[in-house]
Amino acid sequence: MIGGLIWDKVGPQYVFIIYVVIDLLLRIPLLVSIPETLVEKA
Repeated sequence: MIGGLIWDKVGPQYVFIIYVVIDLLLRIPLLVSIPETLVEKA
């Protein structure tokens, strides 16, 4: 519903831009917080 409002009022490209920004804001902290599992042991 929010996507439809943005599409009508602002423009269709902003629906996708906002999706990408929200995705990055959620994904980057998640990826940074995952511990490294591929540790070389000598």
